[in-house]
Amino acid sequence: MVVKRSAGPSGMPFNLDKARAFLEETRSYGIVFDRDSDGICSAALVVKYLRTKGIEPVLAKCKDEVGINVSDVLLDQMKEQERVITCDLPIDQSPMEPSLRGVKMLVLDHHIPRKDLSSRTVVHINPRFEDAKLYRPTSYLAYVLTQPFSTKYCWLAGVGVLSDYGLKDCKDLIDLVAKKHPELVLKELYDQREMWNSGLGLISNIISAAYGVEGHKGATLAFDVVSNAESPEDITSSALMKHYNAYQTELEATMDDFEHNAVRFEKAGALMYHIASKYKIVGVLATRVAEAHSDSVVMVWRATAHNVEMSFRCQSGRVDVAALVKELTRGLGEGGGHDKAAAGSVPIEHKEEFLERVRRKFEGLTV
Repeated sequence: MVVKRSAGPSGMPFNLDKARAFLEETRSYGIVFDRDSDGICSAALVVKYLRTKGIEPVLAKCKDEVGINVSDVLLDQMKEQERVITCDLPIDQSPMEPSLRGVKMLVLDHHIPRKDLSSRTVVHINPRFEDAKLYRPTSYLAYVLTQPFSTKYCWLAGVGVLSDYGLKDCKDLIDLVAKKHPELVLKELYDQREMWNSGLGLISNIISAAYGVEGHKGATLAFDVVSNAESPEDITSSALMKHYNAYQTELEATMDDFEHNAVRFEKAGALMYHIASKYKIVGVLATRVAEAHSDSVVMVWRATAHNVEMSFRCQSGRVDVAALVKELTRGLGEGGGHDKAAAGSVPIEHKEEFLERVRRKFEGLTV
């Protein structure tokens, strides 16, 4: 059972001061982050802050494996660092966690925690330790951690928060963005669906598209652009726009195909769809579909040479998809995430067994 803590300033954990001290105690560090918009924006905020102190990361890389793991090469690089900061990675439930014991780390995360890693060498920040229902993406944590410096980049934190559906629990940040950058928001500030059509939504999609089109290489490019951006225009006028345009075209075509070819489990209120696209659009497509079918359980999957990658969504919260994906991948692969959005992977040799599990589960669900 996760340890219950007392909340600190702005709902942050009591060890916020420890986290800030962590950033002051070294001239050498590595930062590893998730390759989605929240992971990239949160890491960029931390890097920008440390650069004001003349510190440049020795290692700055996004996650390079499916699921919640990293490659052996990246793991070895992390272990070589004087200190490591991780952003938007559920280290506590990752297979790599035992290998990192003893490494001095600052873990910034907001996934449903399995355990508290806080120790003599680890500062573990997760808002859910204080309130299991509090949903504050890692970009918000990085924003609060690096105050007052980060006020200048509130728009960047806002992009990460929007991308991970955290508007309602981060109203103070979104209000500040609206005040300083009214051109980036819409009237309905906390309406997630409406705000996807805002300037913040555009920037989030631009960042996501880089990974979708070019995978790890694209996410690395996106981090380079975002960590050096001084304004929203530095992103919307960057080389990332080429990826965004290609990505949007592919996404719209796939959305159309979904409506015609998704497998529908009417009694369960569930939808299952196999993506054939070469682009990595599993998560984004699942989110788009879930917005249109908010009470449905949505499962989107694709097969690669080595794995089956899948994303689950249920925007209404009717079904806890984090628990669902863990159940479906148990003994075959790995999975986890949030109650309304989760992901996982299984080795390709278990594809048919996994898909059969999904079918049986969906056939047994009832609305």
